Amino acid sequence: MTMEMSPRICDHVAGRPYGLWVHGNNDTVGATNAVDKVATGLALNKAADVLEVIGTIDAGVRERAYELGGTLAATLME
Repeated sequence: MTMEMSPRICDHVAGRPYGLWVHGNNDTVGATNAVDKVATGLALNKAADVLEVIGTIDAGVRERAYELGGTLAATLME
């Protein structure tokens, strides 16, 4: 990506909502912080709290991920 294209890309996505699901074995802080920095740089709006999962994925996690997806979908339809 060239420097000329960068502002156009940022303008195109600025203000759009995003959702984030992060899975880690021991920690998710670094990944979450990295995505937050990128999202801030692109001026994206967080549609819901980050779904951070440590360890195994069970039915409860899948339900929370489903809710995150539903929240993001509803936000996109506004």
